[in-house]
Amino acid sequence: MPADVTVVDGIPCSTITDSELERLLLAICRTAGLPAPEVNVWVPVPRRAVQGRPSLATQRLIVETDGRDVHTTRQAFERDRERDQRLMLAGWRVVRFTWRQLTREPERVAATLRALLAQADGP
Repeated sequence: MPADVTVVDGIPCSTITDSELERLLLAICRTAGLPAPEVNVWVPVPRRAVQGRPSLATQRLIVETDGRDVHTTRQAFERDRERDQRLMLAGWRVVRFTWRQLTREPERVAATLRALLAQADGP
């Protein structure tokens, strides 16, 4: 297995980010003292595996970073929603953050992630 790939809960993950948005998310998590999400996690779901990037795999949380440049077409919009539905049916939670949220509201992003992680930990 390549050095940039790890396995979390039996799921191969990479530590190489795909975008500036992912790097922003990782920096927000680091600054807020939150666990660093695994990156490029391939999640087995019915019909085919889905890439969840980045992901807090141990908490079954997929954190999506959405920029307009890749999500402007109707096909991309539809594909993202169908993918989220498949992930949720497989027991994963999905949360999406936009460029504006990541760049202008990092404290709110961190607070949302903290609350979602607390829910995963139970009461």
